[in-house]
Amino acid sequence: MEFLFKRGFIISQNRQDKYLDSLGKNIKTRWLRKKIGSYYYYNDPDVEILSYKENNNFITLLGTLIDPVNNAGDSEKIIENLLSFFLKNETDFFNYLDYLSGRFLLLIEADNKKIVLHDASGINAVFYNDLDDEVIISSHTQIIAEIKNYKITGEREKLINSKEFKSKTCYMPGLFTPYKEISILSPNTLIELNEKKIKRFFPRERLKKQKINEKLIKEISNILSNTIELLAKKYKLAVSLTGGIDSRMTLASSKKVKDKIIYFTYTFDNDKGHNEDIELASKVSEIAGIRHEKYFIESEKYTDYLKTFNRNSAYLRSENQGKLAYAIFQKFPKGRMHVKSTVSEIAEGFYLRHYPPIMPFKFLLKYILSSVYRTNKFSGFTHQAFKEFIKKTDFSKIIKYNYNYYDMFYWEHRNGCWQSLQNQDFNIVHDIFIIYNNRYLLKKLLSVSINNRIECTLQFALVKHMWKELLNVRVNSWAPNTLRQKITKIIWALFSPFLP
Repeated sequence: MEFLFKRGFIISQNRQDKYLDSLGKNIKTRWLRKKIGSYYYYNDPDVEILSYKENNNFITLLGTLIDPVNNAGDSEKIIENLLSFFLKNETDFFNYLDYLSGRFLLLIEADNKKIVLHDASGINAVFYNDLDDEVIISSHTQIIAEIKNYKITGEREKLINSKEFKSKTCYMPGLFTPYKEISILSPNTLIELNEKKIKRFFPRERLKKQKINEKLIKEISNILSNTIELLAKKYKLAVSLTGGIDSRMTLASSKKVKDKIIYFTYTFDNDKGHNEDIELASKVSEIAGIRHEKYFIESEKYTDYLKTFNRNSAYLRSENQGKLAYAIFQKFPKGRMHVKSTVSEIAEGFYLRHYPPIMPFKFLLKYILSSVYRTNKFSGFTHQAFKEFIKKTDFSKIIKYNYNYYDMFYWEHRNGCWQSLQNQDFNIVHDIFIIYNNRYLLKKLLSVSINNRIECTLQFALVKHMWKELLNVRVNSWAPNTLRQKITKIIWALFSPFLP
């Protein structure tokens, strides 16, 4: 039971001590318990928890956050500033929130409001049950289900047990979880606990398009370098390297503190893509003069964790993920935070490479999002899931702020509902920090032309500015290579001047 609900938490207005005690000695004796304001907080000790009180107003942080835009790393001061902004001006509060990077949840009780929100891309998974019920907020679907005695039934049960789902998807459509009573909180929305509503708070203004220039490159480079340097002051770091441009940017960002960091790459069951990552990462590591470790993993040697893994993941995830997590646990340097290079794909046109422009008609949205999600045998179920997703998150309104539906769907669903589960799979190994998980930074990356984003032009310019020698090694490219992708790129080039 050492790994059960690792890095987990529970927030509830009612005590959950009895449930916690039922989970075994490891959780009963180790998890922290405290009451802050109206809520009881229970959390694994590896989850950082901070609170700040001003008069009878409270802000509580679970997780890790820094402010790389203003080069500030004091979490206590940051949450104090957040509460101060919240009490004075909502606009200033959300603008300051956009500057923050991390993997975190915030609960604020202030000014007769109670709100819950999380980091920019929702990589810290947050689940909640029916807002008209006794609301429980948790890191794990299964925790809420066990407290409330919910069951997996109907179409959900059929979907997650289907061969199609287990082989390629392993995350639910819309805001759905395996339990009909439980939802996941998507990025850029919050829970208003008093009003029992989900509210969108981003975007709030039109995205201003711009050309790539020296000023933009310097500003983004400073944010990325600040992020790594602030983290290196607070934590021991291990950075994963692949052959892609995103990890190359992360490596370039770490130039000043590279000697404090362990870099690593793994291959899983001799996968061709992972083998290429090891080859390219090894070459670039020689140029950079860094410590680079290689992990060669055979999955069938790491099956001991699977029973607990299935419970941790609410029986949703592929068992290969559990095997990989357990293997990395055996090899990963203890006491280090894993710095990942995901999330930046939001700005690299992940869906734009495969799908042509769409007309912004609301009645089409649920069908378009369902087709991108790609679970063909359960189309009626997924249509309903995305209909609820669009309504609950006010998703259709983002187009008026000059954001593209595909980009925001990748941001809020692929990252918030898949990436968060992917990260949760590895909670037994390490804490995770993603340096691109910052709304202000993502706005900057999204502000350049669609063609530049598809070609990763800005990303290459950033690496060249921060550490140009790293480009002496080939980068795995996302450049369109199939006929469909090439035609799609041409269509975007023709229509992008008229579309967000």
